[in-house]
Amino acid sequence: MACQVILEFDIKPECMEQLGVWIAHTLPATRNFEGCVNVTVAQNQDRPAEVIIVQHWISRQRYIEFLDWRKQTGVFSALLAMINSE
Repeated sequence: MACQVILEFDIKPECMEQLGVWIAHTLPATRNFEGCVNVTVAQNQDRPAEVIIVQHWISRQRYIEFLDWRKQTGVFSALLAMINSE
């Protein structure tokens, strides 16, 4: 069964530019990971620090495999350092 993952977070104001670099560096590999159907990023125009990433996967298992891989690469640690909330 397909799986949808929604990440919603607020970026620290001083990290907005860094987030753009993180997205440009991170999303191509995410989109190319086997099982990824689509990834989109949205920013609230009234509250620019509010960001949402929506991922669609062919299955929950593929997402779990992706998540395990990303944990090993340190990508999530870099994102956590930029956000105001968990």
